[in-house]
Amino acid sequence: MTITAATLQNDTDWNDLQAALEGTFASISAVRGVLARAREIGAASVILEGDYLDRDFSAEFAQFYARVFKRFPKLCKRFHFFAEDVVPLLNHPDPQKIAEDLNSLSAAGKYLGYIVARPVAHAPLCRVVLAQPASPPDLKVDLLVRSEFVVHLLGSVLSVTSTPFTQQDARVGACAQAAADSGDCGQAFRLNAARRSDRRRPPVPTKAAGVSLPA
Repeated sequence: MTITAATLQNDTDWNDLQAALEGTFASISAVRGVLARAREIGAASVILEGDYLDRDFSAEFAQFYARVFKRFPKLCKRFHFFAEDVVPLLNHPDPQKIAEDLNSLSAAGKYLGYIVARPVAHAPLCRVVLAQPASPPDLKVDLLVRSEFVVHLLGSVLSVTSTPFTQQDARVGACAQAAADSGDCGQAFRLNAARRSDRRRPPVPTKAAGVSLPA
């Protein structure tokens, strides 16, 4: 697995990140909205895990994309956001020191969450887990659908409280499934239980992509 890091200091950095998420499609509104949220909460740098094996997309791949005539890759990318510049941190020669520093950032609330990008050009956002922005001083906000999400990166254990989001892939599901999975994902993290999406029927494609499957 390839691990790289980049700063997010100016518009060029954010445009490069948007291009990495969108792939061959240009100006996907969901990607723009998610990156606007990351910028709003103060993301200063990003760590990219290349060739990331995601459980949710692996299920979609096995049930649909592995069976179509066109060849699709099965590995995703995961982008981790931080409120500080982590590029110098990753250049340290000691892996244990890197893990300790990442743990310290998470403990200080400077780990801002992650985005899993699936290799599907029309719907790249497999899972978005980003910290909530600060509420306006004259507004009280109490989010009912939220959970603490724990991830592992380079030997560190990072956590963030978030309301998850997934972008609908119309080839394998409906918008109601995407909405249900977002809430279900948070519930599963709270209860340490199997997600309903792992137990449901195989997804039925709604658009042809080289082959049609029986309903």
